[in-house]
Amino acid sequence: MITITKPGIYDIPLDVYHADPCPTPSLSASGMKTLLDKCPAKFWHQNRRLNTAAEREETRDTSVGQAAHSWILQGETFVDTIAVMPAELDLRSNAGKAFAAEAKATGKTLIRAHEFEQIKAMRDAVMRCEWAQLAFQGGAPERSLFWQDDETGVWLRCRPDYLPEALRFIPDYKTARSCVPADFQRAVREYGYHVQAAHYLAGIEAVTGEKPESFFFIVQEKDAPYLVSICTLDDDALHWGQQLVRRAIRTFADCLNRNSWPGYDRNISVVGLPMWATKEYEAMEAAGLFDITPNTEDTNHVAAAE
Repeated sequence: MITITKPGIYDIPLDVYHADPCPTPSLSASGMKTLLDKCPAKFWHQNRRLNTAAEREETRDTSVGQAAHSWILQGETFVDTIAVMPAELDLRSNAGKAFAAEAKATGKTLIRAHEFEQIKAMRDAVMRCEWAQLAFQGGAPERSLFWQDDETGVWLRCRPDYLPEALRFIPDYKTARSCVPADFQRAVREYGYHVQAAHYLAGIEAVTGEKPESFFFIVQEKDAPYLVSICTLDDDALHWGQQLVRRAIRTFADCLNRNSWPGYDRNISVVGLPMWATKEYEAMEAAGLFDITPNTEDTNHVAAAE
């Protein structure tokens, strides 16, 4: 296991990067999202460097998306790293189990035939986009960057999809249910892509001394015809991304220094209704639906009858 002791750009395997090879625990964009959207206790629980019992989660969607991601970035060398299981085989059959065992023994990733056709179609669709063709030329895929924060001294890391030699425009490939820009706008907030962009841009500048002009996303739908759109963030989104990055780094540094990773129970939280519910009740009030006057005559009549 290597240990990164100097800031720089490193060509290391993905599993080494995720194992966090810094002298002390470091912070990545995904860790920032956990600290910001959840709490330090959740971050500690999921962090394999801090919690040796932590495990990485992987879903089928992530597997297919990661395969498409790898093929697009690595080119044809990706094909040498996979074993495509013929459509007529089933993992429950002896032949299927033998095929899977051989793939594992040779260090290859098992891909089912229908999944291979899907990721091939996704790659072909991306490569028909002129922006994508230009974005993934003249550089290096999946290099790992490590540096120390000037304010707190904590180690930081990121792993851009692709580092162009010129470092002017930094591309990032995303798969999504919809690549319509208005839909991706919502995904930016939901998945913290503005935090990722701000963190990556800061890291590239810290390590290389060069400030990129832009960070843009190549967004591809996961269903046929695998449409593609190109999206970049406006100044406001990057500003708030930078603010959130600083908050996450300071929170991380504080937790490390105190060796304390609190959950949600430190304070009493005052909660209200969701905005949509408040608007619903305001509309009901405006329509007079709360202005109900009981019919006292009917009530008296019933009382008299009794």
